[in-house]
Amino acid sequence: YEGKMPGWDNQKDSMGWSMETDYSIEYISTDVASFTVSTSEYSGGAHPNYRTTHITLDLNTGKQLAIKDCLNAGKLKDINRLITESALECGMVDVEAAKCLEITPDETDFSISAEGLKLFKSDCYTYASLACAFIQVPLPKLKKYIRSNGVFRDLR
Repeated sequence: YEGKMPGWDNQKDSMGWSMETDYSIEYISTDVASFTVSTSEYSGGAHPNYRTTHITLDLNTGKQLAIKDCLNAGKLKDINRLITESALECGMVDVEAAKCLEITPDETDFSISAEGLKLFKSDCYTYASLACAFIQVPLPKLKKYIRSNGVFRDLR
């Protein structure tokens, strides 16, 4: 959607604004859908602002799932270690700074697919390049943490 800022004189001012949203389905089965929503908005200034959100839904209930619904929450320390390792491989050099990447059992901003666990941690931008805010833990490393009775059991 594109338009002009409210109160701007369209004859004199050329600064417009825009908002763009896109989504991709990361994984879908009879029980679950995991997808990514990417948004770019520009309201003036040097660059647009970007946001990426991951959403995972239980298709039987319509409920947005949390990490504890999909992965073994008792192994969260190990899962967070894998997330930190993925960030370090991306180029994040400060392991202490990687603490901003840690997830909790109630985390809902993630997707799981045949590629693995995907997260976008924009709050980590102050610690590392924006490229490192996109984290992916490969499925082979994640498989043993997927709940055997959860909606992603077929990825185990």
